[in-house]
Amino acid sequence: MYKFILYRTVAIFEKPYVYDETNITTTINTVPFKMTRKVEKELGWEKLYIKEKKDTKEIELTLPNVLMNDTVMTKPETKKGLTQPPKHYTEGTLITAMKNVGGSSDNKENKDILKETEDIGTEATRANVIESLKNKSI
Repeated sequence: MYKFILYRTVAIFEKPYVYDETNITTTINTVPFKMTRKVEKELGWEKLYIKEKKDTKEIELTLPNVLMNDTVMTKPETKKGLTQPPKHYTEGTLITAMKNVGGSSDNKENKDILKETEDIGTEATRANVIESLKNKSI
């Protein structure tokens, strides 16, 4: 905690972090792709927060010089992977979800209704609700 406060205080007096950012938006078979790269010009306050580099080699990727409406050749690559199911609720995450009910709802009408109710239970009753649910499932 001390280091965090120290770095924040020292960062106030450092020079600004300056970088150039390049964005390229391309379309491949009517699907838009966006690429962004930063080139650091002056580290400034950011040098206080540089993480130690790992033993793995980092490849510096730069974007090609292109103009608007240029045609470029590319070789898109796909990556195979597996999705992960959502993690199971623990008692702690369930209590947090009961406090923040409806925060992740996409339906605006439901979200407004849930805002009015604010949350499920009170601080004093949430643990009892969880205990009664556990007892009913046994």
